[in-house]
Amino acid sequence: MTRLIIIASFVISNAVGAFYMRREAYIDIPTANFNQGLYIDVNSSYPVRSEDSVKFDPNLAINFSYNKFGGALKWYNGADFALDLSYQLLVENGNYPGLALGVDEIAVSKYVSPAGFDEVFSDENYTDRPPEIASAYIVATKKLGNTFEMTAGVGRGKFVGYGPRSYSLNTDLLFNENHENIAMGLFYGIKFILPNNMAFIIEEDGRDANVGVEYENKLFKGTLALNKLELFGTDSEDGLSPRISLNLSYKVTDFYKNSKEDKRASVTIRLIDKELGNLVKGKVVIVGQKGDTVAISGNNKVHTISLPPGIYMANATSLGYDDASVKISIEKIDSKTIFIEMIKKDILEVLKETKNLEDLIGQIESITVYFPFKNFELTPRASGILERLIELLKDGNEINLKIIGHTCSIGTPEANQILSKRRADNVKKYLVEQGIPPERLITEGYGQRKPIASNDTEEGRVLNRRVEFIPYKKGQ
Repeated sequence: MTRLIIIASFVISNAVGAFYMRREAYIDIPTANFNQGLYIDVNSSYPVRSEDSVKFDPNLAINFSYNKFGGALKWYNGADFALDLSYQLLVENGNYPGLALGVDEIAVSKYVSPAGFDEVFSDENYTDRPPEIASAYIVATKKLGNTFEMTAGVGRGKFVGYGPRSYSLNTDLLFNENHENIAMGLFYGIKFILPNNMAFIIEEDGRDANVGVEYENKLFKGTLALNKLELFGTDSEDGLSPRISLNLSYKVTDFYKNSKEDKRASVTIRLIDKELGNLVKGKVVIVGQKGDTVAISGNNKVHTISLPPGIYMANATSLGYDDASVKISIEKIDSKTIFIEMIKKDILEVLKETKNLEDLIGQIESITVYFPFKNFELTPRASGILERLIELLKDGNEINLKIIGHTCSIGTPEANQILSKRRADNVKKYLVEQGIPPERLITEGYGQRKPIASNDTEEGRVLNRRVEFIPYKKGQ
């Protein structure tokens, strides 16, 4: 089935096509993004006006990106071969764009075009046509939110134009001479990201203006474009013609993921009340370097997520707390613990934002009280946490509460069972003293049976010495 898809894509591409045979490209310009994997690309182009001597140019490429390296072996017009190589200097991160450099058209011929070594599109047959061989470039790419992506760069060779309009993007504009071997041309483009994996692209490749639409998923990418827009204003008798182009790309394998991304670091994220220091329940969303959502964790106090090396943002939300974010940098395969400090909202603001009973229950579930080793007495910090719980219970008088005590694993199971129940009972006693009716409260001790952290470390044992709360509606 896969072979049939590739063959069908190649046949279709012989009618129309694009010129830049790299998965991460826009239409005819490179970008600083590297799509990890091995790909087969097929493309071609067809003149809008029939006068062009090159009717279409079937091209095939095998391209790859592995870690920071990329390349493409291109077969032009079924006759001539050329090689592209690139290296990613910087991965896009926060306010900084991605940055890459490369060399295109490494070939045996001085002049290279999508039609091969011997033929050329008439609109590219400049009087002083720059040699395309070894077209070096440097390019930067930056995503702006979830809607736009911009790319700009400079390059020699294929990126330099001497046409009446493209000359304005040429460094020779400053010298009023032709330095076709060393001149540099500017290229740039913007991608408008649309729903359903679609995008709209406008670009200037150093010689021509192009516009197109793109569809991309994990396996396929297709770009349908109109190249050389400026030629619509020329006389067709000159043999100059805009071209319709299509590029199809198919991922053969994701060897980068198989070889490296499978090696992941175990990241434990804990949400901490900044004022009281106790764990709070909330949700965590991990965002990658390109703004994509990498992982989403449920409504928990401790979140364990497996991530490959890279830079991420962890965005945390919790009822009754302001949203918080923290940067995560993973440089090696290892376990890592991240604490996100959550700033508590004023209780009156919380109650005002609580729109229904389910929200109130979620608030109560996020509260935890911790105890010293072998102790069931409330600390001043624990009393402060319970004050927040009391306000919530008074606002939601239709809620009952199950108070559950826990211990770490030090000591016998029997002794820990008794200790956990005494912790729960002591919390109930405090709540009753503060005006909560005792009939709304029941207690239970789980002993050491339900830890939320490892009992092999002191840090984990501290987290296990706790009392949790399970709210439920009256009558349940």
